[in-house]
Amino acid sequence: EQLRVALDDADSPWLIAPAAERLHRYQSRAGQAAIQARASAAAARVGPEMLGASERRTYLIGFVSPAEARGAIGMMGNYAVITIDRGLISRTEFGRTNELGNEVAAAGGVPVEVSDDFANRYGRYGIDAQSRATRSMWSNATMSPDVPTVASLMAQLWAGTGHEPVDGVFLIDPAGLAALLRATGPIEVEGLDRPLDAATVERFLYVDQYQADTPERSDLLEKVATATLDAVLAGQLPAPQQLARVLGPAATSGDLVGWASRPEEQELMRLIGMDGRFPVFDGDDGLAVVTNNASANKIDSFLQRSFAYDADVRDGMVHATLTINLRNNAPEAGYPSYVIGSEFLDLPPGTNRTLLS
Repeated sequence: EQLRVALDDADSPWLIAPAAERLHRYQSRAGQAAIQARASAAAARVGPEMLGASERRTYLIGFVSPAEARGAIGMMGNYAVITIDRGLISRTEFGRTNELGNEVAAAGGVPVEVSDDFANRYGRYGIDAQSRATRSMWSNATMSPDVPTVASLMAQLWAGTGHEPVDGVFLIDPAGLAALLRATGPIEVEGLDRPLDAATVERFLYVDQYQADTPERSDLLEKVATATLDAVLAGQLPAPQQLARVLGPAATSGDLVGWASRPEEQELMRLIGMDGRFPVFDGDDGLAVVTNNASANKIDSFLQRSFAYDADVRDGMVHATLTINLRNNAPEAGYPSYVIGSEFLDLPPGTNRTLLS
């Protein structure tokens, strides 16, 4: 930090070009080193506690898929619970999201606290007039693009149905699972005629699995998620430096995100770039294009999104054009109705209905 400050103080418009070029290059390197140092220091402070150094820790793991689009990372289809006690990690529970929804329904709803913004945008999809979450909230909690909001809500739903409160929530999509398999190696899955590895698991989870009927597909998806998690917990992982190189891109691109209930541990998530927080603009302009599936199917595996934002300033005013392209490449046949059909809407097969924000 002192080096970064000293370099900033030395900067001047009077420097000759060769000196300025070198200074700016080292300013950038010092800034990157400062970020890494802060993250390393935070990990040294709170990492042991997160790994159960003094008391057992419990974390909820959500396996999500953008095949049914949700704003944050995708809809959660399966979940697991892991506990860590003095560094010993074990999987203590595994299940499906609809089972959690049934628990909410059996409890008559769960009181939750959410921001006014979340309530106004997404409350209609699972929060009643008494601020109680209904059974559909488990499927729709990830509609917000802000992971800390999503994870905090999931923690409330979990504890509100009688489960032991969790110390954090992690969400993993197929690209995140692929990153984990780069660290562990291929997995054998009962019911598949070939192993799955980092190169094949994404296509299988996005497209190939949906060629099976619903009961078989659910069991298969559960087996893939279970086998991957067990390989991480029971296998021989590479050295920390190599593990960081393998998992880093998945974490910083939003495919493997985490939230911790304690502020100092959540700060570590932010420093290492895996908190999935929606940016805080502090007066600056910002833009996000968010899509949520509105037809309760898995058709978003075939959705291609692109957008362009062109702005120019004239006479002190910003004139901008936002162009959004959503291309649906889904076929009209060849997949089960729960993939390309609309269970609750009278739409032709292959129709993509999207909530666009």
